[in-house]
This record gives sequence, C-alpha cells and structure tokens, in this order.
Amino acid sequence: MLILCAFVAVSYMFLLTTPAAVVQRYTMAWALVCISAGHLYRLLTDYGGYHMDFTTPLMILVQRVTLVGFAVHDGMARKSSELNDDQKTQKLSQVPSVLEYFSYCTNFLTILAGPCATMHQHLCFMEGTNFSAHGKKHLHEPSSLLPVSTKLLQSLASLAVYCWLAVSFPNERALEQHHSLL
Repeated sequence: MLILCAFVAVSYMFLLTTPAAVVQRYTMAWALVCISAGHLYRLLTDYGGYHMDFTTPLMILVQRVTLVGFAVHDGMARKSSELNDDQKTQKLSQVPSVLEYFSYCTNFLTILAGPCATMHQHLCFMEGTNFSAHGKKHLHEPSSLLPVSTKLLQSLASLAVYCWLAVSFPNERALEQHHSLL
C-alpha cells in the first residue's frame, strides 16, 4: 500500500510543479514507468503465478493518474474551441486539492476492479450534483424507501419460510434409522 501512496503522491507533485502544457506527458511517462517496473518485478519474482499484489490496483491508478493529467491539460492549457464535447465536460480548470486527488485515486469502492470514473464525475459525486443533468444540486435526493422496504419484506418472508420449515423438519429427523440407510 505504501508503493501505491508513493505513486499517487509523486503523480500529484507532477500536477503541481509541471506546466499545464506538458503535464499530461509527464504523468503518462511516470505512470508507464511505474506500471512497467511493477510488471517486471512480478515477472522476475512470480513468473506465471496469479497473485493479487500491488500491480492490480496500480493498473487502476495508472488510468486515474493519466485521466487527471489530461483533464488538467485540457482545462488549463487548451482553448475551449480545441476541445470536443467530452473534453469540455471532463476538463479541470485548476489542480484538485490534495484531499480531492487522494480520495479520487484511492476510492475504496473502485480501487480493485474499477470502473475508472473521471475526476469530474468524482467531484460531482462528492458535491452531490451527480444526480442532475446540468450540475445543479437537486432539492430532493432519490429516496431509498422503496428498495429498502422491498428487501425488508423479502427477508421477513424468507425468515417465515425458514421458521416454518425448521418446525416441520427438525434436525433430529436426520438421525432416524430410515434416513441413515440412504
């Protein structure tokens, strides 16, 4: 885990210290060097083996780090007329804070398998504006009352069936003589 945190920290240092015109190149080069070194390490130490070590989440982090590098480049170094619609939506007009960047990169929900969301999507999720079409905060968030009630009723019905079957078929019946002949 320390390797992953160091990878993210160095990537963030590139975002802070590198000019926006070339930040995507440096973050991409750093990410490719790290993932290549990780895979070479695995090749030398456990050739052909299948173990989940630091290289699995590192592959997801490579995607995230490069996405942020390109989003910062699009938002700070390129004119809006040069961007397509997706780039206009995903661009970052400033470097995210340390907390935002680390929370995006080490999001526990998607660190092992993805999906790889963009920094813009993550910020909208953190601000609560991800439910709206135009980035405006909803006055009413979606209610979880119906799905929770449905699951509660299903679990209560399952409990009732289990209790009925437990009374009808006690465990002692499995020890009877005619069951042991099977």
